[in-house]
Amino acid sequence: MHSQIDHTPVSKLHDQDWMNSTETLKVISALSASGTKVRFVGGCIRDALSKRKVEDIDIGTPDPPETVLNLLKAHKIKAVPTGISHGTITALINNKKFEITTLRRDVKTDGRHANVSFSEDWIIDAKRRDFTINALSATPKGLVYDPFQGITDLKNGKVTFIGHPEDRINEDYLRIIRYYRFNGIFSKRFSKNQSREACRKAAPHLVALSKERIRDELFKILLIDNPAKIIQIMKDDGILEIILPEAKNIKQLNTLNKIQTQILKTKYVRLEPILSLAALTNVDLEETISMTRRLRLSKIQSHHFRKLSLSETRINPDMGEISELKFFQHAEADFILSLILLAWSKELCRNVKISSDRARKWSSFLERSRKFLKINFPITGKDVMDLGITSGPLVGLILMAVEGWWKNDGLTANRQECLNRLKKEIEIRNKSAKHLEVL
Repeated sequence: MHSQIDHTPVSKLHDQDWMNSTETLKVISALSASGTKVRFVGGCIRDALSKRKVEDIDIGTPDPPETVLNLLKAHKIKAVPTGISHGTITALINNKKFEITTLRRDVKTDGRHANVSFSEDWIIDAKRRDFTINALSATPKGLVYDPFQGITDLKNGKVTFIGHPEDRINEDYLRIIRYYRFNGIFSKRFSKNQSREACRKAAPHLVALSKERIRDELFKILLIDNPAKIIQIMKDDGILEIILPEAKNIKQLNTLNKIQTQILKTKYVRLEPILSLAALTNVDLEETISMTRRLRLSKIQSHHFRKLSLSETRINPDMGEISELKFFQHAEADFILSLILLAWSKELCRNVKISSDRARKWSSFLERSRKFLKINFPITGKDVMDLGITSGPLVGLILMAVEGWWKNDGLTANRQECLNRLKKEIEIRNKSAKHLEVL
């Protein structure tokens, strides 16, 4: 265990936009109104010190949750008691969230849940955290407190449990997966050590965790840079066989990441967790259903995963203009980019030494799909009603007929040409209706 540092700041943060934003200053002002000294805690300080983008702002306070609620209410800040039994209140301003948590001490833990009591001691609260780099805190002025030498570990690229690894793991088994995730983000050299061995030995306890917690942590791993590297280590240590035994395509996950970072070298294609999960796993229809249920995926996530996992393999830049257009027309828009990336990664797995010319073909294919997705059908239901069709199912049917013609024509017809076609479609239907009246 690191030697404990006293209650004095050891560093100072440079100016941070997230600290000086109007919303942050308003929350800090409210929480400090009665003289309470609050601090930013955990990940926001860790990420600021490591020059990473700060996504979540967490604030610690010695005040009990009821006082926090009253202070926020008095300053007209929306407050949601998201975890009030554990001392957490979420403040909302202009769609920005701030998690405010009362300082705590653990009363009882069982590896899944913790019973806590509230505290006014920053060191006691820091001791209950998982890693030294997550025990950092800072005043609103940016003075940083570091009770367990987290800044040193951050500089050295080390993820170190606070105290004995076994004790921290037995408090919450999810820390096993978190240990691998943070190593994937911050470690310069992830070697075998006491902490990693403790995680490996405790891995069977992961079955006791809720599937939702495992899923959320797994998705966070799939979003880090080069997730395949840490996924492989998790496989070697026996973690994956417990939380995701279907993970048999680590090579494909790696190639998917290479496509984005080394070939495309762009952020316009963001790798979503479901796409990475589809690349990583090798499942048939029955296994897909079982896996989506086990991971408690939402209906949308399950649909997305099945669509990708069971996609056809003939998607490629050589499929021909007609086949390509049909693919663009009939595939759901949300999946087109993902389907192409997945097919590309499969080909790259089969042919490791892919030529630069082939890479350009795939890139062009992807670019054509993006242009297709930007093309909007130029008329709406209002245009149909403006030509005398009253609102109802007939409006949709006529619009679908014109859109079908537009797609079959290669999506090249402009608005005026589509309006001309709409008029013809209405004339045809009117003539048919009159003919039926005569009969």
